[in-house]
Amino acid sequence: MFYTDTERKGYYMVKYKEFFNMMFEQNKEKFQKFMLLCQDYMSDKKKFKETFDREGREILDIVEFWERKLCKTMEGGNKAVYSSNLSDKFRAEVRKIFPAFDEIGVKKS
Repeated sequence: MFYTDTERKGYYMVKYKEFFNMMFEQNKEKFQKFMLLCQDYMSDKKKFKETFDREGREILDIVEFWERKLCKTMEGGNKAVYSSNLSDKFRAEVRKIFPAFDEIGVKKS
């Protein structure tokens, strides 16, 4: 069976949500704990920065592992653009539950 680029794109765009859900389910306890810490961090960044970064490193490692797993078959050839889009969509899902995700490990001067 052959798929058009549009059909393939739709398949993979749904796939990122499937991978996100699998990642969340397999790490539910850690993610729920970090969600609470993320809320605390958003309310007082100075007070919770060290803990947020320390705990966030593990969350970042988990997200990157699943992101690589999702995108690994897409890296070569003409699918590289799909891979980039998948990565962006996957990270957007992560930011929905961890709004400060991009601040993990960021040093402010």
